[in-house]
Amino acid sequence: MALGSGNTMLSLGRPGMEVSLPALVVGLVLAFLALKLAAWLLRQWVEV
Repeated sequence: MALGSGNTMLSLGRPGMEVSLPALVVGLVLAFLALKLAAWLLRQWVEV
């Protein structure tokens, strides 16, 4: 039931708006983690 209501929610109004916001949040989190990883790898490389 919850899955069906979620699908109808996405189909109402502008689907792009509802789908792009979580995608944007996930993208920002992944970009932040990638920057943290790059900084850590750079620090490891410089120390050697």
